[in-house]
Amino acid sequence: MPYPKAIIWLGLTLLTIIWGFWQSYFATQKPIPAAFHVHAVSALLWVGLLMFQHWSIHGKRRAIHRAAGQLSLGLFPFLLAGFAMIVNVSAKGYATGESEFMQVAGPSFGISMVMAMAAYIVLFYSALKYRRNVRLHAGYMLATAIVLFESPFSRVIPDYFPFLMFANRPYPVGVLDTIALAMLISALFSFVVYWRVKKDGFPFLLVGVLLVIEAFLMGFGTSIEPVRQLFARYAELPEWLTVSTAFALGVATVWAGWTAPNRQGPSTQIQPA
Repeated sequence: MPYPKAIIWLGLTLLTIIWGFWQSYFATQKPIPAAFHVHAVSALLWVGLLMFQHWSIHGKRRAIHRAAGQLSLGLFPFLLAGFAMIVNVSAKGYATGESEFMQVAGPSFGISMVMAMAAYIVLFYSALKYRRNVRLHAGYMLATAIVLFESPFSRVIPDYFPFLMFANRPYPVGVLDTIALAMLISALFSFVVYWRVKKDGFPFLLVGVLLVIEAFLMGFGTSIEPVRQLFARYAELPEWLTVSTAFALGVATVWAGWTAPNRQGPSTQIQPA
């Protein structure tokens, strides 16, 4: 089976999520909006499912692996809905002018989160489409965890890895720089993995490119007037509409990926039935 050491990366991703959001989410005594609960639970379940799937397939527990894989089909729409709910929180803060931070950072948060959702759609669709190609399927699924890594890692950088911060722009744009930096580090990791596996590494090249685009949008999106105008228009939409649309996109992605021509891709290794 491919990527035998990927469990280390997945475990690191899970620990970084807990570490990065410990103070603001896991250990806080303040009321937490439902959007953060949906986003957190769906993301943690996703990483947990990836870890379980790695354990099951490398332990040759193929029946369990296939059964657990069905859970991803139901979880994916909730994952996208959770992302949309977080975008709505940013949009509401931007529209109401609740803080200087949201007035500056809101559009960047919004457009980069939409980009992350697009990355998830492309990666999971491809994972389903090439599910009978072991290496491609595993690559696309593992690539989804890289998208989740950058946000919590950006929370860790200022306190534990300040030497990585070189832009030195003032608050609040400095926060955007830190998040963009975490995205670029994640992209660099993706490119290194691609360089090491090459033949079947396209999923990592793809996610690396998508993360570079997301980093640009995070760092400079708020300075682009059309982005600000578009985000203001988005804020006017009913929340039920945006969340249900994201959920429907998740369902459509599952259906499209599952019913797509089951191509093997460039590799000839086939997953046992």
